[in-house]
Amino acid sequence: MLSDPVPAWWLHAPKRITLADVLKGWAYALVTSLLLYGLLRKTEEIRTRNEELERFNRATVGRELNMVRLKQRVNALSAQLGRRPPFPPAFLDETAAPGAHMAGDPS
Repeated sequence: MLSDPVPAWWLHAPKRITLADVLKGWAYALVTSLLLYGLLRKTEEIRTRNEELERFNRATVGRELNMVRLKQRVNALSAQLGRRPPFPPAFLDETAAPGAHMAGDPS
């Protein structure tokens, strides 16, 4: 490695070269350990955040599925009363295209 000849070039005594190599090795181990620790901490933070997002996703998807069932139920009850369904069947397409909202639909 390029860093190995550097202590020999700067230092002429074998004991100093050995000490410089040892210190260089310890510095490498310390820096590597700190980087690994930071990486593991960040990985744990990401894992925790991902779990939170998965819980949120399950809750919101569950809510949306409940809304679809409620709209279907309202349409069915309206049909039983002989009324026009308040929610056109196109609202089912909203579940396939997130972010698409019908005009006049407060959900």
